[in-house]
Amino acid sequence: MSSHRLLPLGLLALAHALAGCVTSDRGRSDFLSRADGLTPSAREPGLWTAESPQADFSSFTQLLIEDVLLLPDPGSPFPGLKGEDAYEISRSFKQALRKELSRKFRIATRPGPEVLQVRAALAGLRGLSPLGSAPAPGRLPVRDSLLDLSQLRIELEVLDSRSGLQHFALIDTQPLANRRGSSLTWDQLRQAFYEWSWRFQRELDLARQRALALSEPVLLEEPALSDF
Repeated sequence: MSSHRLLPLGLLALAHALAGCVTSDRGRSDFLSRADGLTPSAREPGLWTAESPQADFSSFTQLLIEDVLLLPDPGSPFPGLKGEDAYEISRSFKQALRKELSRKFRIATRPGPEVLQVRAALAGLRGLSPLGSAPAPGRLPVRDSLLDLSQLRIELEVLDSRSGLQHFALIDTQPLANRRGSSLTWDQLRQAFYEWSWRFQRELDLARQRALALSEPVLLEEPALSDF
């Protein structure tokens, strides 16, 4: 399990110092409890997923969505983000997750025997620059600064809410889309959150369908009397 030192920022936990990093073929993950099984998607560039062979989706009917964490890019100076801005980024992504996941799953409010826990992080924050700097793709205006989100990626995992067993994990490195040579707007960031959440919901639903198909018993047809 990865370990973090998490500093509360209102309702948001902002990670500053990270240790016990998990590595995979994709690279580093300072968030996922397990990342060794991540494989690239054959359909979507920049998408990596992992499915546990022990996953049993048949006994789970609800998802519990935790608050989203913000993780700075390893080695990148991160002087800090105002609590209100950090909270808005975290809240917006959680809201998008909740809306998209509710299309296929029931949303829970507490752990339980039929509940899977969804942990999410926005990783790759690269620090602040003066607001007067030249506009650049992936920079989001926050108060009097520009927050560098050009390397932003999402990391999510789905765990048994009681045992902590990882059922599914995903890293999405699809870049933020915004006008060339311009700064990122809050509306564009929120739209990206919905696109990322939709991709996660789709991949999780496909993983669930595959797991349920494998767990279904094979019914053998009884031979007809004419076969004897």
